[in-house]
Amino acid sequence: MPRLWPPSPFEEFERAFDELFNSVLIRPWRDLPAPLSAEQTVILDHGNSYEVRLYTGDADPHELDVEVADHRLIVRAAAGGGGLTERTFTFAEPVDRETVSARWAEGKLIIVLPKKRQPLHD
Repeated sequence: MPRLWPPSPFEEFERAFDELFNSVLIRPWRDLPAPLSAEQTVILDHGNSYEVRLYTGDADPHELDVEVADHRLIVRAAAGGGGLTERTFTFAEPVDRETVSARWAEGKLIIVLPKKRQPLHD
């Protein structure tokens, strides 16, 4: 379809809207390092504990939020544009949230989640 010159008011509005959409919603998220990358996550089951190795990129380890429930681990980090990135992991066996430990090394958050000991039944 041939374009008219000068552009119609509708075409100008459409162009302005597209530019606003791109500048507000697309550009701030493009080319940002992906904190909490799924591609670089390793989950190990050591028998008596789970170990989660999560790539955190250049996220400040002091600004990571780690939440542990019986069968779940949630890790949150600030993302570009004021947003939040969240990764959730669900485990087959409940974890002992009182003995969970975490350390940060070389851009990775390493979380060890000991499994709850099941009471012995007679």
